[in-house]
Amino acid sequence: MKGQAKFAANLGKAMDRYKKALAAGVYGECGNIVADSVEAAPVDTASLRRSHYVAEPDISGSSVSCEFGCGGIDEQYALKVHETHKSKAKFLQNSMNNAKAGAKQNVTAIAKHAFETGNTKITAPTVDGHALGKTPDETPRNRKR
Repeated sequence: MKGQAKFAANLGKAMDRYKKALAAGVYGECGNIVADSVEAAPVDTASLRRSHYVAEPDISGSSVSCEFGCGGIDEQYALKVHETHKSKAKFLQNSMNNAKAGAKQNVTAIAKHAFETGNTKITAPTVDGHALGKTPDETPRNRKR
């Protein structure tokens, strides 16, 4: 019984580390998608680019999810530009579509590295040296000063 309890405890620790590593992979790939979207977004005042965000991943059971987007307080403006801009419409959607082919491989590589190194700490993705917000209200454009 003593060996079984130790095995179960070690298995639980490994599973927790695996989930955290997977979350790091998902978060990292979402950051990659958003970084691509930031570059593809049209620039007028740059507020649309600054409104991108990536929420920290949510681990629920064996599932990991992560929310990302753009808009914040300018949500209606972001939606209008995303849907109707004459040359750069669908910048976020296109970034997601472009990532589909390599997303699984990217998540796996990031997660594997996180698991093997034990570095499963979630750090905010950056674009042009600036950390992205974690919620629409925490984007650089919308943060309270």
